[in-house]
Amino acid sequence: MSGLADNFDAILLDLDGTVYLGHRPIPFVADTLKTVLASGSRPMYVTNNASRPPAVVAAQLREMGLTLTQDDVLTSPQAATALLVQRHPPGSVVLVVGAPYLADEVAAAGLVPVREANADVVAVVQGHSPDTGWAMLAEACVAIRAGADWVAANVDTTLPTDRGLLPGNGAMVAALMAATDCHPRVAGKPARAMIDEAILRSASVAPLVVGDRLDTDIEAAVSAGVAGLLVFTGVSSPADLLTASPARRPTFVSFDMRGLVDSHAVVEVLGGGAGWQVDEHDDTLILRAVASAGADSSDRAQDNAALHALAALAQVAWNTRVSAVTAGDERASVALARLGIGADQFTGSAAP
Repeated sequence: MSGLADNFDAILLDLDGTVYLGHRPIPFVADTLKTVLASGSRPMYVTNNASRPPAVVAAQLREMGLTLTQDDVLTSPQAATALLVQRHPPGSVVLVVGAPYLADEVAAAGLVPVREANADVVAVVQGHSPDTGWAMLAEACVAIRAGADWVAANVDTTLPTDRGLLPGNGAMVAALMAATDCHPRVAGKPARAMIDEAILRSASVAPLVVGDRLDTDIEAAVSAGVAGLLVFTGVSSPADLLTASPARRPTFVSFDMRGLVDSHAVVEVLGGGAGWQVDEHDDTLILRAVASAGADSSDRAQDNAALHALAALAQVAWNTRVSAVTAGDERASVALARLGIGADQFTGSAAP
């Protein structure tokens, strides 16, 4: 089967919610990415995680049946270090706030990692670590207030765990912002620096960003000016798509990773919508089928129809303000149910 990946030489993949959930691989991912590799496209795994080195991430993914080396993994500490070396020469002293791996990346780049502020510190780099406390933040505060360059590996405010959402690196960054009145340069998604570094490392001329979050993965793709595929296997939902701001609008949508290799499992948002009509009435979008149902009632055909319905809705929602979405006929009801959008579930307003 031909698919989206045939049009791109590098597939820049998010991890949690896209490739796996917790310690469980998401269905269809391994087989899909084997097909992508066989077609000549290079999967690259791009993660905001700042506490695990690429070799550890690669080993975990290989246990899930994926084929890769550590060179196929890009972490936010690597992207943060790339930002540092663009501005500071080898031998520059960098205060590290974060896990030992972050300090290792700084050292590997020819910079000198330290843990205490001193007159030689020219930059602060900050990544997530469960051991970060007041004393470490205080050292960073001193250096930043003295004029040090400040780079954050990412600004994810929360970190998903088996106990729920816990404070992420962004929460610690926010504490330093409050204490210094300064703002860091950001390496990780949604900033474009990480996508730029992934494109550089993969030598890509036609990259595609794949992720499950509008506010990180897709925003990063838009910021970098490259195509983005939103998969509905993690955080963002079809209803979320309808209220996405221009900075968070994907090029393509698919229920899962199969959209990379099956042309019927993916739809281009602004080019889709075939077979559907969307009317507006009192801030409500009314979805109606305008094509015959046909004989194919397979799951694959129903998913394709639902994705086209979503594209039709998005094209209208992105240019107006809506408070509800309803079905105008039975086929529309089936499509909306498949998308998880109901009259009592969707509320909000698009940002034209």
